[in-house]
Amino acid sequence: MGVLAYLPLLILLLFVAIVFGVLKLSKHRFRHYHQYVKFIFLGYVSLLLIAAGISFFVPYNEVVKSDAKKTDIVLYNYFAGDRHWQDIDSSYQQKQWEFSVSSNQPLHIVSPDGAMDVYVEKTGDLQNKIDIRYFQSPHFINGFNVMQFIEEDVFPIVTFKDSQLMIWEPQSIVKNFYTIQLELPFKQFSEESNLSDGAFRDGERILLIRASEDIELKPDGNITYIN
Repeated sequence: MGVLAYLPLLILLLFVAIVFGVLKLSKHRFRHYHQYVKFIFLGYVSLLLIAAGISFFVPYNEVVKSDAKKTDIVLYNYFAGDRHWQDIDSSYQQKQWEFSVSSNQPLHIVSPDGAMDVYVEKTGDLQNKIDIRYFQSPHFINGFNVMQFIEEDVFPIVTFKDSQLMIWEPQSIVKNFYTIQLELPFKQFSEESNLSDGAFRDGERILLIRASEDIELKPDGNITYIN
């Protein structure tokens, strides 16, 4: 927890120290003021104790943990790890395309070499079709999920023509974000804090191409096959 988390308490202690110092130097002049200072200090301590007790009945921890659990999954594990992409929460699938293809002609796949991973799955569930799904985990700026402002701008461009599937990265854009940072945490004597370090965390971007087993694929680019 940063120094700002203790700022109210430090200010109060500094204020009390100054007042007591002045009273000690001028006992006769400020003979009755030390009683008010004691009441202020005891009142503040009592308020902190009451707030600490109430905090145990507020489900703040549960909300933070459940939100982190949802937004911190690693999409890569569902394609190259020990999980399956069908187990991914539906909120991570941002877009879907479907094209009819001929099994008599090979399918040329042209994909970019960039930040987006492209996976191919051969399946018997599709007949003369290709099913394309784009998965995206959240983008965070200063702890805020900004996907609601940029989701269409980060989607890949997918086209199909003459047995050729073309995949492009979206055009680069510039957007300004203004966030109001809360200076102090909700709980002064805990490890939780809403202070931000200003970090940017980029989300994972994965494109899954599902094709019928009888379609011959000729990839041109960085493509990974999954079972």
